[in-house]
Amino acid sequence: MAINQSKKWRLTPMRVLLFALFVGLFVFTNIYQHSKFDELLKSYPVPTDVLWKSNLLQILSVIVLALSFAFIIPKKGATPTHSTALCAGNKSLPKSGIISIIMTFIAMPLTILAGVYLLQDRKFYFISLLLMIEVAIPFIISFEKGKSRTKDIVIISVLCALAVASRQALFMLPYFKPVAALVIITGICLGGETGFIVGAISMFVSNFFLAQGSWTPWQMFAMGILGFLGWLFFKLGLIKKTRTSLSIFGFFAVLLVYGFIMNSNYLIYLQNPSFKDIANIYLLGMPGDLLHGASTAFFMWYLSEPMIEKLERIKTKYGLRD
Repeated sequence: MAINQSKKWRLTPMRVLLFALFVGLFVFTNIYQHSKFDELLKSYPVPTDVLWKSNLLQILSVIVLALSFAFIIPKKGATPTHSTALCAGNKSLPKSGIISIIMTFIAMPLTILAGVYLLQDRKFYFISLLLMIEVAIPFIISFEKGKSRTKDIVIISVLCALAVASRQALFMLPYFKPVAALVIITGICLGGETGFIVGAISMFVSNFFLAQGSWTPWQMFAMGILGFLGWLFFKLGLIKKTRTSLSIFGFFAVLLVYGFIMNSNYLIYLQNPSFKDIANIYLLGMPGDLLHGASTAFFMWYLSEPMIEKLERIKTKYGLRD
């Protein structure tokens, strides 16, 4: 990755001023929203118009915070140019990926459905543990064959910790999380198995701080799928390691894959659902999915370049597998 060293990162006074302006708007929006929170508690059920105003204020506060981040991040005079070897994906799938595909698309969905229908969706810790074992099986096989080393385990642990910490740091902002972006970048740079492991473990561990429940196995599977699909699409040459390509992929992957899987979780609890019931579930989840996809695209735009540069350097220096 060649970088023109004649121009460096720079932060202009105008960007600082705009950052302060949007931070002020974010603080004002949240203070106003919390002042109205008592009114929401007094009326139950909450009127539809009041609920919509509250949701719009949450979305507005997240957008304002995203804009403030966009202005405080300094601009770079020269954009790194990725070499052809770095950007072009190898279209041939490795043989070891067959086990990962079987575990990802067959064993794990069956495990989740078994927990819902056979265990009445009450043994979510047990189902989560089974998913963790299934996630680790391809990695254990490659480890026993001598393809994985301590260096691989250390970098996976660091990436999991980074994803958990990022989700915890922004817990107060609904859907505005960089976890999906980090997982997709991990899958692209370090392989589908690693991407799936980081996604699944990150959701499982972070839910110890947020909340464990029947949704945990679904979150583990959905977030792991994002890392696996990032590797698969890159290997097939459908996406490249550019900010535009990754931002577009991150938006639609979260919207169509993660959102679809998490919304499908609610269909399990409906008995004889009609087409209207199914449509309502996906329509009600659409605003959150759109915001989650947009935030993923935002973090992809600003995190993909430095993250890929660091991961590629680590791979080259320590000879990590992908």
